[in-house]
Amino acid sequence: MQGRSMFPLLRSGWRLELDHGMVEHPRGSIIVFLQGRALVAHRVVGRRRKGAYLTKGDALLHYDRRPVLPARVLGRVVAVHHEGGVIRLTGRRQRLLGHTVALVSRLVAELHRAAAPMRRWTSAAGRLPGAWPGPTRCLGAVNRRVMAVAGRLLGRAQSPPSNPGVPGGGGGA
Repeated sequence: MQGRSMFPLLRSGWRLELDHGMVEHPRGSIIVFLQGRALVAHRVVGRRRKGAYLTKGDALLHYDRRPVLPARVLGRVVAVHHEGGVIRLTGRRQRLLGHTVALVSRLVAELHRAAAPMRRWTSAAGRLPGAWPGPTRCLGAVNRRVMAVAGRLLGRAQSPPSNPGVPGGGGGA
């Protein structure tokens, strides 16, 4: 695992355990798929035509550029192995939390898309005139807080990574 797009659940250096036998991946699941030559682990937040998955990194404000075709999915993440132990993602609580995170994540992405025209009025620091925070800055703060709560609910309180200038922490998985 590399990158910060799935923070706080997934962190660089951690190993992902996949189930390769699952054919359907419901909303809230984390799937590993091929994107060009890279392997990406992102959350399923919806479905598109022809069964393609709409995916998004938890720490990002936007959807992945292209829906993921089922043929490109290598498997679903069922556990995360790290230096402190294992986080299982297969229990009822974890599935419910994943589904909830996917719904919030989709709402954030839609609000981010809807706020696109306002971004042209923001400064390089992400502020509107009058020193008001711009939409990207506000959505990034909301997204980070929601994902921090989700991380605590999984039993792991963590602080977000410091990466100034990149809303939501940024990075790829």
